Amino acid sequence: MRMDIGSIVRQVEKALSTRVLFVPGNHDPKDVAHPGNVDRRQRVLAGLRIVGLGGAGPDLFGLPYEWEEAEVDALDLPPWDVLLSHCPPRETALDVLRGGPRHVGSAAVRRRAERGHGLLVSGHIHESVSAEVLGGTLCVNVGGLGEPHGKAQAAVARFRESPDGWQVRVQHRDLEPGGKTKRWSHAISRADSVGTGAL
Repeated sequence: MRMDIGSIVRQVEKALSTRVLFVPGNHDPKDVAHPGNVDRRQRVLAGLRIVGLGGAGPDLFGLPYEWEEAEVDALDLPPWDVLLSHCPPRETALDVLRGGPRHVGSAAVRRRAERGHGLLVSGHIHESVSAEVLGGTLCVNVGGLGEPHGKAQAAVARFRESPDGWQVRVQHRDLEPGGKTKRWSHAISRADSVGTGAL
């Protein structure tokens, strides 16, 4: 909680030699001063419109960045190809607590995914690494970044244009010794993309 998030992001950017976009989580301050913070705003990276939705809800625990469903439903988010949502969509494989089945994601985030056509990336529920298609959106929970919040994990998404639209391929890797690799893909047709603000 005492760490300078902007400083941490700059260290990651330096280590990876690339620009980093992110959203604050529910334990983070709402307004992180860094140009890579895409919470409730759009940035274009490699031709993709990336929009963020930081914090979490609807369960409220008095953490620094929480919201209620009505607030998320009322947001006028810019068009997106990739939605970075800290909180996963509700009633999916992405929002089940360990020892569940108890779904703790957001119905408002789910509605946004169902109306979209692209990729939604979440974390928050670190033990629910999974993928599911809602509407025209491939939703992926990448999991945690390591202790004290679960295993170290990462994912890479690749977008490839095809004659019929776009293909999104995601490779997830458990970075712990003996960790497994998972792969998911999703096709976005040009018909789905027309007029929706998608890819």
